[in-house]
Amino acid sequence: MLRVLRILLFVCGCLRIATAQAGHTPEFDVASLKPSPPPEGRMPSIPRMTGGPGTADPTRVSYRNMPLAMLITEAYEVNAADVVGPTWATTWDLLGDKDKYDIEAKLPAQTSKEQLRSMMQNLLAERFALKVHRERKEVSAFALVLAKNGPKIKESPPVAGDADSEQKVDVSVRGEDGFPVTPPGYTGLFVRVTSGHTRVKFIRYSMDQFAKWTRVNSKRPGVDRTGLTGRYDFYFEFGNDIGVPQTAVGYSPEAIDQGEAFSVALQTQLGLKLTSDTTEIELLVIDHIARIPTAN
Repeated sequence: MLRVLRILLFVCGCLRIATAQAGHTPEFDVASLKPSPPPEGRMPSIPRMTGGPGTADPTRVSYRNMPLAMLITEAYEVNAADVVGPTWATTWDLLGDKDKYDIEAKLPAQTSKEQLRSMMQNLLAERFALKVHRERKEVSAFALVLAKNGPKIKESPPVAGDADSEQKVDVSVRGEDGFPVTPPGYTGLFVRVTSGHTRVKFIRYSMDQFAKWTRVNSKRPGVDRTGLTGRYDFYFEFGNDIGVPQTAVGYSPEAIDQGEAFSVALQTQLGLKLTSDTTEIELLVIDHIARIPTAN
């Protein structure tokens, strides 16, 4: 009887430990959040993110000049257009100097990207009293389909074993194409923006991922209707017809080559196109948020 009691006590203790671990809320070891300083001179303060899982500095993250709206979309992994709330908390004002913040944080070793997002959510809840909920809604969309004589992309080479989406990439090591050199099995994208063009390198991207990415040029969400089930490596370049406001410092119509329009580039470069459709999306609704964060 005593032996049975001991076993029961041991099992109950394990259950309590498991429950506590399951309910544990990931937090930064140390985190500092403060308003970004005003830009120096006439140049706008461009958002910048360094460090974190999958980089050469996985136990530290640094955010500079980050609009609050961008921090929210990063933390909850949502498209900016799918966030509902106050304009000042949902608008990416990249060239402005209001509602921007700097964050310096240390992470526990082996922190995953998912855990980092949870840490950011907790930090925003603590400092901005952010409260949100999710809800679904039927909306107009663009369907990504094959164009005539498409597709014009090549499937990614096979990878031995399981691909690791959190492999470290040294962004200082560049290939002949000017983009960072990535290890086999890496999945992601890199972007280069000049005054007239945006050039993107996609690595092991699925068409579902690419369809969702096309929303960068549209207010509508993108859904995959190509029927392509693999992963693909390809480049995509298009004109910055929506990316260079006339109020930007140094704007010169004569110096800006708009390049191929987004829709034309899709067909000529990739053999894909967008058509009108509908889809159901999940919205992130802000129930409460304070504009002024609490002190560190």
